[in-house]
This record gives sequence, structure tokens and C-alpha cells, in this order.
Amino acid sequence: MQFHFDIRKTLAAVGYVLKLNKGKLSHLNLMKILYASDRKMLIDWGKPITGDFMCSMPHGPALKRIVEMAAGDAPSQLLWDEFFSDKGGGGKRYLISMKKEPDFGFLSPAETAVLKQFNSQFAKVPYHALMREVHGKNFPEWQHPRPCGSKPIDVESILRRASKTPSEIEDIRQKNKRRFSIHETLKRG
Repeated sequence: MQFHFDIRKTLAAVGYVLKLNKGKLSHLNLMKILYASDRKMLIDWGKPITGDFMCSMPHGPALKRIVEMAAGDAPSQLLWDEFFSDKGGGGKRYLISMKKEPDFGFLSPAETAVLKQFNSQFAKVPYHALMREVHGKNFPEWQHPRPCGSKPIDVESILRRASKTPSEIEDIRQKNKRRFSIHETLKRG
């Protein structure tokens, strides 16, 4: 299943979570909040917030393009760097900090509520406890990408585990296919 990656919503979601945390948050905690939020919106609303690729990485499930931007290695890097830094202040790497606020108007009230929900669940969790939270029962779709790297997550398996029927999954697939097609047409035009 393919989604439209919305960089404006992605920047807004990252900024919103950072704002909830006084402008700074560890890279790992931020990634888990964003993944869990995209996953929840997919299950409840049939489309994720960011539209990013869901993947299994050594430290749990993640959103591929966001991980690449936070690492400084993405096509949308200039936009990311305009709003965020991976220095986090005091020269600490792996701490994402906000340089300036993106436009939060791209987020719906449902999306901000989900981001708040997972922020309260994951923002203050220490590394080892967070690893226990994100592997196994909370995110059963995660599979360790041996020996390293990333492995795509089957989005439909998330929906099946959430008790979506085959016809509901097909409806979600078709709606997202139309959204993706519209965005691709607008991009070319």
C-alpha cells in the first residue's frame, strides 16, 4: 500500500512533538512517537499523518524518510534543516531540537490528539525501557532487519492485526491509491 509523503505535515508533526517537549527530544523517542502516531491514524482513519514508509530498523519500527532527514541524508534535507537540528544544544547528537516552528495548521485536531497521546506514552521513556516497549507485543509487525539496515513493514499486516476485514483493507488501499494519484498528478502539473 502506497501513501503520499506529505513533507508539510511531517514537519508540522515533528515540530508539534518537539514543542510538547520544550523544543528538544531524543532522536529515538521522537521516532517512536511519530511511528506510533502514523500507525494509529492508519488504523483509525485509514491514512497515516506523514505518509512515510514504515520500516523495521534495528532499534524498532520507524518512518524511513524521517530517519534519513534526522540523519542529514534525505532529498528534503534543506526543508528539515530550516526547522530542526540534530545537535540538540550543547553539541549533543541524537537530540533533535527545533530551530523555528513549522506551520501546525497542516495537522488536524485528530492528528494532534494522537501525537499528544503517544508523546505522553513515549517521550520520557529511557532507552532500554523504550526498546522493550517497541519490540514485540506493542508493535508485532516489527521484525529485526538482520544483520542491519531496514526492512519494509507490511502495512496491511498492521490493519489485519487491528481486525480490519479484507473489504475494509481494500477500501483503505483504494482511497490511498486515489490520494497518491492526485498528489502525483498535481506534482507534475
